[in-house]
Amino acid sequence: VYSLTRFGGVIFTRADRDDIQSLDDVREKIAAAASISGLGSGQMQFRELVKKGIAYLQDVKQMVFTSNQGKVVNGVLNRDFDVGYVRTDQIERTKGPNGTLIDKSLLKIIDPLPGLNIDGDPFPFESTTPLYAEWNIAALTHVPDAVAQEVQSAMLQVADHAAVGKALADCYADSSCDSVAENIFNSKEDCE
Repeated sequence: VYSLTRFGGVIFTRADRDDIQSLDDVREKIAAAASISGLGSGQMQFRELVKKGIAYLQDVKQMVFTSNQGKVVNGVLNRDFDVGYVRTDQIERTKGPNGTLIDKSLLKIIDPLPGLNIDGDPFPFESTTPLYAEWNIAALTHVPDAVAQEVQSAMLQVADHAAVGKALADCYADSSCDSVAENIFNSKEDCE
């Protein structure tokens, strides 16, 4: 069990799929994610694909949304999908139909990034994407900055009232907490 302030996104396939070795090999394959809007099982991976010039909906044979990351992992294992997109640590905690943890050696991470760390400590999982804040707070573009700052400030003050608030405050105090949208505050101090 890890207490991490950051997580990444994984693009993976079965270990025996010799035809899928890099992100370029995702083209014309059946891909699965939990949702189109989820950060850890969709958006992080889509961003990496776009950076490689791959249209995440148009360049795959089919894009399936399962509403559940465990279904993505088991679907790849069962050959329902060629590739899957899940958050880091999802593979390690997915259970198979018999209720036991799956054998992660049956899967491989595509294009894992080397040298990922949190505050100098090695990140314990492979990740296809850079790491992002475990607690992502963002505002839509039509929300005034003053309102976004007030909401974020209020959420950070929850630290005095609940364990989840402490975890949120620790995340912002200990990491840069950047986001895909890159429009959130970088630290607890930035929003005070």
